[in-house]
Amino acid sequence: MVATPSTMLPLGTKAPSFSLPDVCTNQSTDLEAVDIKKGCLIAFVCNHCPYVIHLLDPLVRMSNEWIRKGIKVFLISSNDADKYPDDSPVKMRELAEKKQFQFPYLYLGSLAQLVEQFAFNELVTGSNPVRPTIFPTN
Repeated sequence: MVATPSTMLPLGTKAPSFSLPDVCTNQSTDLEAVDIKKGCLIAFVCNHCPYVIHLLDPLVRMSNEWIRKGIKVFLISSNDADKYPDDSPVKMRELAEKKQFQFPYLYLGSLAQLVEQFAFNELVTGSNPVRPTIFPTN
C-alpha cells in the first residue's frame, strides 16, 4: 500500500454544507439542520481500507466520547460501491451496527462535489486513509 498524503481545510474553517443519506436510518443528514454548538468531526472513511480497519475501534471509541461532550461526529464513505462492494451502503450499515456507531455513517454518491468543497487536492478511491476534519461551531 502506498502512503497517500491527505489534505484538509484549515482548522477553524466553517464546514461546507452537505445533505447525505445515513445508511443506518435511511434518512438524509443535512449539516445545515444539525444543531452544532461545540463543533464537529467529519471523517472520510471506507469499510475496506486497511488504515480505516486499523484505526476504526479507537475512532469509534473517541467519537462516542466526543458525542457525550457535545461534539457532533459524521463518517462519510466516499468509495464507489460497484468497484468496492465492501463499501456498499448495506455493508456500511452492517459495520456501523457491529461497531455500535452512535453517529451518522453517510454514503456519498457524487464524490466530486464534496471533494471540491472540502479542498481535497487529490482523489484516491479505494485506498483512502481516514481523513478527519474538525470544524468549529461558527
